[in-house]
Amino acid sequence: LAAGTGDWAVGPGRVPAAWAVVDSTATGRFRVLWIVDDDGASFPAPGGDPDGLVEAGDASLRFALTDRSGVLAVDIGRPLVGPGADALRASLAEIVSGTTTHGGALLAPFGIRYVVADESRLAGSARVALDAQTDLDLVPSSGLLIWRSGSALPLAGVAATTPAEDRLVISTRRGDIQRLPALATAPLRRVPGGWDGTSEGGSRVLMSTEFDGAWQVVGDTRQPERAFGWATSFRTEASDVSIRYGAQLPRTIAVWLLAGFWAAALWITRKPVRR
Repeated sequence: LAAGTGDWAVGPGRVPAAWAVVDSTATGRFRVLWIVDDDGASFPAPGGDPDGLVEAGDASLRFALTDRSGVLAVDIGRPLVGPGADALRASLAEIVSGTTTHGGALLAPFGIRYVVADESRLAGSARVALDAQTDLDLVPSSGLLIWRSGSALPLAGVAATTPAEDRLVISTRRGDIQRLPALATAPLRRVPGGWDGTSEGGSRVLMSTEFDGAWQVVGDTRQPERAFGWATSFRTEASDVSIRYGAQLPRTIAVWLLAGFWAAALWITRKPVRR
């Protein structure tokens, strides 16, 4: 009986059975925000280890950001840094400090559809703050606390925005993000080197990646704009949208050079074999 109960609670591959709410019932590409008390321990599988800290008194949290499959081996050693990470920390701090009730809207630009926590390792004050968010719905589950956001944006998508909505999108103030209505955004399809899809013309492409001027709309000379203070966006009139990254070759060369330096360093510092 004990073994059966344990197997039911943990599930295949030592993943909590409640994880099926995220992994099996949702469609498309999205991100998951994992949160836990500042206790120094890891998340339940497949959450991995925390990437950052939000200090909010007794509601302080550690967090991590993964895709729908959880943490991957390749993610080990990749710190969560940059303007996007700073914006995520600030948004999460507003949520747990109780200064907003629109946490789903603040997390929407990051493509976060679910917020997941171990129900035994989340302080009461933090849980109260999350339960108070009007646009985050608690999904019934066993062992995990799972909040679902209905306003999460795709990792890359196209929205037919009005001029007023455009002004809110390119604003750097989080208050404007909360005022932004839930955008009807059609997701773009991931392809090698970028994203493809269609639009109705006069649309805005939104990408939940940190701003980089090397991203371009194929066949359009318009330069990308910052969205939400940190992300990448475009205004386009094209009906067929193709987004490509124009600076991949230098990065590929840099990675191969770095790999060469590491190989040389490992060869030079190898220990001689003692006979």
